[in-house]
Amino acid sequence: MGVCMLFMTIWQVNPTIPPRKVAEVAHELTSKGLWPIKGVKVVGWYISPGGKGVTITDAENGEDVYKSWITWTNAHPGLFTCYETMPVLPAEKAIPLSMGK
Repeated sequence: MGVCMLFMTIWQVNPTIPPRKVAEVAHELTSKGLWPIKGVKVVGWYISPGGKGVTITDAENGEDVYKSWITWTNAHPGLFTCYETMPVLPAEKAIPLSMGK
């Protein structure tokens, strides 16, 4: 991978989908090598009780991050009620920038 960017995705699993089904979809995608997709490295992937989660990824571009979302929604339409992705910086880089350094 060349120059990479960090992205944070905040998501909410549809509460009508049982946790077991969500786990089955995740297992299928990861065990078959369908996710993470080529060009995307998962730095952290967390879920809390109630189905809210966050994924931190390292990718060369937003297109690959978009493809990642498509992979999940194609695997199970309606899986998420919320899926928001944004570029992020580590705090140790953001603080000096915010201070004008």
